[in-house]
Amino acid sequence: MTNRYIEAWKANDHINEALLDYLSIIPIKSKKLEAYLVQEFSRILEVRLMWLEENRVLTIDEVTAIKLDQEELARFRFALLKSRDAITRLIERCTSEQRIKGFKSAMDFVNYLVCTDSESRNKIVLLLTYPN
Repeated sequence: MTNRYIEAWKANDHINEALLDYLSIIPIKSKKLEAYLVQEFSRILEVRLMWLEENRVLTIDEVTAIKLDQEELARFRFALLKSRDAITRLIERCTSEQRIKGFKSAMDFVNYLVCTDSESRNKIVLLLTYPN
C-alpha cells in the first residue's frame, strides 16, 4: 500500500521539477516577479521541512543546508530534491505501527503535501500568466 503513496508523491514532485525546468528556459524580467516565485517555492519547501523536523527525519544541519538552497530560484531544484527524498523515506517508514506524527495515515500525509504543493504551483502559474 505504501508504494502507491510513494508513486503519488513522486508524481507530484515531477510536476514541481517540470515547472522549474520551464522557469529555467523563460526569461523572468521582473525582480518583483522572481521574488514572488521564490516565495511560493519557499512555501512548498517550508511545509516539507516542518514535517520532516516534526518527525525527526532530518538533522538540524540538514535542514539548514536545504534552507540555504532556497535563496535563489536556480538552486531550488537541489532543495526540492533533498526534501523529496527525505519525505519518501518518511512515507516508507510509515507502517501500521509507526505513524507519521500529526497524521492518521500515510495517505492523509501524502494528500496534505500534494495539496499544499498544488496550491503553490497554481499561484506560480497564475503569476506567470498575469505577471502584473
